[in-house]
Amino acid sequence: MVHDRIGVEVQRGCTRGCRFCQAGYIYRPERQRSPETVKQIVRDQLKSTGQEEVSLVSLSIGDYDCVTPLLKDLMNEHGHKKVGISLPATRVEQLTGGMMEEIKRVRKTGFTIAPEAATERMRLVINKGNTEENLLKTADTVFSNGWSLMKFYFMVGLPTETDEDVIAITTLGKKCLDIGLKRNRRVETNLGVSPFVPKPFTAYQWCGQISLNECHRKLNILRDHIKTRRLHLKPHRPETTYLEGIFSRGDRRLSKLIMRAWEKGCRFEEWDEGLKYNVWEESWKELGIDPTFYVERERSRDEVLPWDHLFVQMKKDWLWNDYQESLKQGTPGFIDDCSTGACTTCGVCDYQEVRNRSYETPIFNEVGRAVKKKTTTDLRLYQLDSMQDLQPNFKTHIEPRKPVEKVDVRESPADFRYECIFDKTGLGAFISQLEFVDALRRAVSRATLPVKYSQGFHPQPKISFGEGMPVGKEMLAQKFTISLFQQVNPDDIKKTLGSEMPVGFHLRTVKSLGDYSPKIARASETVATDLPIS
Repeated sequence: MVHDRIGVEVQRGCTRGCRFCQAGYIYRPERQRSPETVKQIVRDQLKSTGQEEVSLVSLSIGDYDCVTPLLKDLMNEHGHKKVGISLPATRVEQLTGGMMEEIKRVRKTGFTIAPEAATERMRLVINKGNTEENLLKTADTVFSNGWSLMKFYFMVGLPTETDEDVIAITTLGKKCLDIGLKRNRRVETNLGVSPFVPKPFTAYQWCGQISLNECHRKLNILRDHIKTRRLHLKPHRPETTYLEGIFSRGDRRLSKLIMRAWEKGCRFEEWDEGLKYNVWEESWKELGIDPTFYVERERSRDEVLPWDHLFVQMKKDWLWNDYQESLKQGTPGFIDDCSTGACTTCGVCDYQEVRNRSYETPIFNEVGRAVKKKTTTDLRLYQLDSMQDLQPNFKTHIEPRKPVEKVDVRESPADFRYECIFDKTGLGAFISQLEFVDALRRAVSRATLPVKYSQGFHPQPKISFGEGMPVGKEMLAQKFTISLFQQVNPDDIKKTLGSEMPVGFHLRTVKSLGDYSPKIARASETVATDLPIS
């Protein structure tokens, strides 16, 4: 998946032990980047790309100890350039009011919350340590801060799941929707639902995946229990998930299946509109491959798994014992966060070089136990700048967070307009109008011009374009106008912006229009030249 924004990884690894999460195990231990390093990466990427949005990436962004101060610093530094900061799917209990206040300073980027399961019992089964109270409180916080859409991520087909657990997904979604409707009558809620796929190197690598028919049955249960048009079910296609299950725990014999499907025309199988599931069925029947052997079958403890030879330090016995713990009747055992609780003895850390590494001072509760700052109020987050009393299990090379000068993001009432004339030739002839618009906006950002922005939900640079340019034709003497809040010498604009223009676009002239810009019309000297399209 390619996202039209800058992605900056702030943390790798996870300490939570969700039993279904492969990445949470294989990327252990937790290693956090310095906030200063993150901020420098953001500066460099914005300068080189001109993008309008930055996404802070990790398995769970709320586990990054200093996420709220980092958001504040990034918004202070880049907010005046209308750069938005977004967060990937995060844990229910970690989304704080302080985080939302910083995010919405430029634009309200979306929120995706990942409860994974809708009942307390199922969340204990998968070792997901949040409660329904956490979710409802988070929904109230999000909607009260002005958002009108929340997205939730759930799974169906988890071990020990019942139909009541499935129905609870719609019940919980409706409760969140009702909370939002008290704040805003236009509120909507999306329920993203994916069938569970057991993965190698997790506690569930031995368990079976539900069949295709059972998956459709569970999704139909969800559809039958949604009674409002503001609650939307967004399921992942079961056939795609079934194929994922085949290859997630497959062995070398499946290489023939991949080749046969490719020979039959399978190419873009990740997209629903490109999936040729019937071709895959034909292929494995021709080869005598039984998909249920890889997908639906329970593995025994002593079975040699196709991935056992790969080097992952997680203890296999530890994973098996955790799997059995999750299947217990009543209340399954819960594995605590190993960055603040007791070590789980999973086998990854040597407690010297290989260990959890954090960049913020831990907080101690009334009984002297270390707790992560994400569990405290935002006020305490901003007060904890002291770097004293560091604990041995925390990284010792820590730089205090430097105060960031507050940027006045109020725009000047002045509106200096400039007319720019350019040619589209060569390879540029094959760039569409919309692609050129996006490319030009990023070029303006890279050129660091003091561009004015529109107001409202999603601020846009004030650039006006002429008639749409056709694809496959060279166009001469095309025009666009740009509004700046500071007066700039036209020659300087031509020099800085001209060097950042997309390939095939040449900036001819830049002329000041003062505070008035006539309606753009195609110049009389415009020449359109047909180019062959091969």
